[in-house]
Amino acid sequence: MKCGIKEVSELTGVSARTLRYYDQIGLLKPSKTSEAGYRYYGERELEILQQILFYKERGMELKQIKKIIYQKDFDIMAALREHLLELEEKRNHMEALIQTVEQTIRSMKGEYDMSDQEKFQAFKERVVRENEEKHGAEIREKYGDEEMDAANRKVLDMTEEEYERFQNLGEEIRMALSDAVSFEDFAEKLLRRGITVKESRGRLSYLTPDRTKPITARKLGDDFDKATVLAVFDRNAKQVRTKTPPIHSAPTMQDFIKQQNSVSRMVDMDVAKEKGKGYEHWAKKHNLKNASRAYLLYKEMGFDSPEALAAACDAVHEKLSDIRTEMKSVEATIAEKKELRNHVLNYHKTRYVIDELKACKNEKARQKYRDEHDSDFIILNAAKRYFDSKGLKKLPSHKALQTEVEQLIKEKNELYNQYQTAKEETQRLDAIRHNLEQTLGRKIEHKKEQER
Repeated sequence: MKCGIKEVSELTGVSARTLRYYDQIGLLKPSKTSEAGYRYYGERELEILQQILFYKERGMELKQIKKIIYQKDFDIMAALREHLLELEEKRNHMEALIQTVEQTIRSMKGEYDMSDQEKFQAFKERVVRENEEKHGAEIREKYGDEEMDAANRKVLDMTEEEYERFQNLGEEIRMALSDAVSFEDFAEKLLRRGITVKESRGRLSYLTPDRTKPITARKLGDDFDKATVLAVFDRNAKQVRTKTPPIHSAPTMQDFIKQQNSVSRMVDMDVAKEKGKGYEHWAKKHNLKNASRAYLLYKEMGFDSPEALAAACDAVHEKLSDIRTEMKSVEATIAEKKELRNHVLNYHKTRYVIDELKACKNEKARQKYRDEHDSDFIILNAAKRYFDSKGLKKLPSHKALQTEVEQLIKEKNELYNQYQTAKEETQRLDAIRHNLEQTLGRKIEHKKEQER
């Protein structure tokens, strides 16, 4: 049975655009492509797509998924058993979270004396599980099971205070990273916060005043590894270069609205105290102002509970991810259309050599013509090979392709604007949530987030 791209999309929930993108990068090729360019998928392709979705759910990158599922010894049945085990682990984790919440409720009612370990055990287990999913295989292969198991035990044995410091360290690094334009700039900003960043064998680690051993970027999360940090430096430096000198004028109504809707994250007061009286005084005023702003925005935005806010945070993060995926798909389609457009143009420019070659009277003349027009023959043959690889029998016009490219670029720009808007909303909601957590003295977890 063969299914068209629309049928596969309806069956699996994967958009047609994403399926085309998977085809472009060689992740999921259709079993058949018609002369008109329509894609058809068989039972085998649907099985592969199922595996792709399973591995995506585990947070794997598409390049990694492609490498796994196209191994010669790849066993679908074994992969399914692996997925089942992971789902069972997630179920166990959810049961642990439910138990933690139930114990918390009993504790608040005075029915149960809940220890600090019990309060945070489920959340620490989530950290361990996520770290295992992202880096477990690599570390176990390089350094053995003992080192990975020991690292996991350290997280699980964290006290409430240690866990809080662990979370605060991430916030401090993000603050330093937000406007750093070089590693030296980044290191200096962290030093002002009492944190030392070190690089060893291409990996970063962070040392705080209360520790003798640094915490690796791997333990903190992918947002703090070297590749991500360097990418942020480049982005920040580019923004500085393109920034125009400020024009001092009266604020507009738009500026006023934007200011009213803005909120900054509260500062950890324990860290602030270590930096001196002046910084502590500023931090108190900063936290009071932004705690108030967060609460006002929380009410103005119509949230009836912290959990509703957490759900909104989850939704906008998911929206941001979907837009990013769609942008990548559009970019890949643009690249594909541009490549086809260039080959069509080259074909029309060089196809004259075929007729002129045929007009040559003998082999000697033909050979001489080939030698004189060698570059044109190379270009023409490259275009033909490309058309054959795509199964194209009838070529689209260069003008039509150019129109498609322009439309796709317009679509990409619209998506980029949507992405920027969603990003700003994400940052604002995250700041409101963070400040409410600081004010309430507890984490605000939403069911959907816990399930992930």
